[in-house]
Amino acid sequence: APWRHQVSERKTIEQLWADFRRENKLPNGYATARFWSVALWHFNIFLPNFRWRQRAIIAHDMHHLITGYPCTMRGECLIAAWEYGAGPCRHPAAVMFCLPLIFIGFLFSPKESWLAFRRGREMTSLHRHPIHLSQMQASLEEIAQDLESQRPVRKAHFGVFLAILCLSAATIMAPFPLLLVAF
Repeated sequence: APWRHQVSERKTIEQLWADFRRENKLPNGYATARFWSVALWHFNIFLPNFRWRQRAIIAHDMHHLITGYPCTMRGECLIAAWEYGAGPCRHPAAVMFCLPLIFIGFLFSPKESWLAFRRGREMTSLHRHPIHLSQMQASLEEIAQDLESQRPVRKAHFGVFLAILCLSAATIMAPFPLLLVAF
């Protein structure tokens, strides 16, 4: 199975998500708070918690649990590659927010980024099949198996990954011509 999180005892999604929040020092209610923070080096950057992010963050956190990728910069880059393989959030702002992470991840971990994308192609994303409240009492294994069974038949072509990489590089480079014009 492509999912990698190992659980020693049978816990529900709700319990695992609470553990995830505690382990990553995420306060209760962070998914719907007005602002959220990103730690870059020794700085915390506060960003608005837009509605598209509020709708996407629970699925994103579940993807961390399913894949086992940590809540670190490296892990976020791998999750972005995995989500693009499995089916990213459809909101245009979410797409633009995550694309640069794929490129950054590829710069630092090219093989791992490609493998994350390939693993994503073996499943479908919770952005496409959200967890309903009734499923919060299910186990992680049940949710992962459900996502595996719903996956479309598709191969992981490196050409598709390369196209996503080019697009992600373009999103990073796009502001630079504007800076040249402004100065």
